[in-house]
Amino acid sequence: MFSFFNKYILPEEIDFFAAMQMHAHAIETIMADLQKCFIYGDHEACSKVLNDQANSKEIKKENMKKLLNTFVTPVDRESIYRVTTQLDWIAISTRHLILEVNSYSIETLKEYSLLFHSLVEMAQTLHSGYVSLHRKEVADVDIRCEDVREMYDKAVKEYILYMSQLARESDRSRIFTHQQVLFQLKDIAKHFHLSANALEDIVAKAV
Repeated sequence: MFSFFNKYILPEEIDFFAAMQMHAHAIETIMADLQKCFIYGDHEACSKVLNDQANSKEIKKENMKKLLNTFVTPVDRESIYRVTTQLDWIAISTRHLILEVNSYSIETLKEYSLLFHSLVEMAQTLHSGYVSLHRKEVADVDIRCEDVREMYDKAVKEYILYMSQLARESDRSRIFTHQQVLFQLKDIAKHFHLSANALEDIVAKAV
């Protein structure tokens, strides 16, 4: 009886904002290693990316476990769930990118360095937003979220530029494979945008 009371009635103090920050940091690490792998040719980073993703997956599972087993949360459960799933989608989209690149035997993506740089910037900025959330620096969180959205617009412009350059080439096989890769890069950027929106939703409800 006491076990039931302790689990479901007494508030369990879990720092969900710290948990979100840890998840965002894991995503930042994935993006950094992804850039080192495909832009700078760092083979050690290529090996680390899969471990980074596994780490992010474990953090997501642990955060979901905390959410399901905690009676009191700082904001509504749906908002925490959205944050967790959107961050997880960034890792999932990264895995899809790697599957595409490996399937097409593409060794380098140096030509898309601007887009990779944008993804790293979005990851760093989003993580900074979660750091500010943990510190309850609301105004700074709003700034970071808006920065991520602006970076997404920049990434879309870079995506369109690369696609237009690709369309002028004559190698149909290369056009097809690189279209798929660019689509996956754009998809990662889109999930950063959605994650920023989910973070802003948390702030609106936490204040």
